[in-house]
Amino acid sequence: MARKCKLCGAKLSQYNPGSICFPCQESRKTQLEEKTSNSLHYNLDDMCFLLGFTSHESVQRLGRKGIIPGKIPGIKKHLYLKERVDEWIQTPSKRAEAPLRSAEQGYKNPIEALQDEAHARCKKGDHSWFSDSRLNGLAYRCEPYYEAGCLGIEAKHFTKTCYFCGYSRSELIL
Repeated sequence: MARKCKLCGAKLSQYNPGSICFPCQESRKTQLEEKTSNSLHYNLDDMCFLLGFTSHESVQRLGRKGIIPGKIPGIKKHLYLKERVDEWIQTPSKRAEAPLRSAEQGYKNPIEALQDEAHARCKKGDHSWFSDSRLNGLAYRCEPYYEAGCLGIEAKHFTKTCYFCGYSRSELIL
């Protein structure tokens, strides 16, 4: 059974994550531009309107999976860069590309200049950029874990995992 646009009834592409077609999303984007003309970001309500979703969780889930581009990391408001989302909506062929993935799932495409630099070094097998804290959340994920010592003293470790290739390294913090 083919999915259909809930506004015009057109058949939806398999790469369309929303419930409305690309032309309808484009027309909604122009409507939304009037309302958010001075903002650099889309919030969850704006994204729900653009994609035709009724719940914020649908947008958040697609953002976590990396399917919606331009998610600003580390901000709990779930903001999306307007420039990236607009470009994504204007070119449906970009949706056909492999979606971005989390570190557990494998590779991720760089989306910022800082990430491009880290990605280039990653391709060469150099992960010394893990020490740059600006890249935490952009190019690698840092997860703490604790280990009990022989005298009951806990040692704190951090596992840093590369978003691009999945390489991980543990570091002991005393």
